[in-house]
Order: sequence, then C-alpha cells, then structure tokens
Amino acid sequence: MKPTYFGAVSAIAMASLLAACAIQPAPTMQSQPAPAGPEVATQHEAGELAFRYGQQAAHYRDLATRFDIEARWYGGRFGEQDPQARQSQAKAQQLWAAAEEAEELAREYRRQVPHGRMY
Repeated sequence: MKPTYFGAVSAIAMASLLAACAIQPAPTMQSQPAPAGPEVATQHEAGELAFRYGQQAAHYRDLATRFDIEARWYGGRFGEQDPQARQSQAKAQQLWAAAEEAEELAREYRRQVPHGRMY
C-alpha cells in the first residue's frame, strides 16, 4: 500500500466519521414535555428549586405591588374607568396569581427537603 493511498483513505474515513456525528440531532429541551407539577427531585435539587421559586414569587409580588400603586395613581388622577388604570390593575392581578403559583411550587419543593437542612 502506498503512503498517499493510506493518507487519503484515513482522511475519508475521518471525514465520514465526523459527518456521521454531526448529522445526529442533539436532544433539545423543547422536545420534552414540561412538567405539570413539582417532580420528585434530589434533596439538593429540591432545596435549590424551593429557593428559586421563592425568589420568583417575591419578584412577582413586588411587581404586582408596583402595578397596584400605578393603577391607584391612574384611577385617582383620571378616574377608575381610565384604560391605563384598568390595564395596570389587570396586570397586577395576573402577577398576584403568578406569585401564588410560584409560592405553591416553592412550598411543594420545601416539603421534599429534610427539616432544618439548608442548601
């Protein structure tokens, strides 16, 4: 076998191997269904998720409070029927609901963490 022939065969084999690896689709997060509720997680994961959902709930409550204040300001200045006042109040109600949902998820994950254990 000539050295040039061996190099050409090696290059073709390497190129086909790399092409085969590149063709396989990578798993995506979009192909997996979103969980309907809290999943069973390790203690560490549950602690982290409880913390994150608690932070998210606090953030939503803060935003909802701001929209409530904005709605009262528009309502006091332009009347309760003002479109901006109504829109701000609707946003506040949505955020209050999202905060309650996030807080419920945080409580569910806290139940999976042993008492007194912090992560």
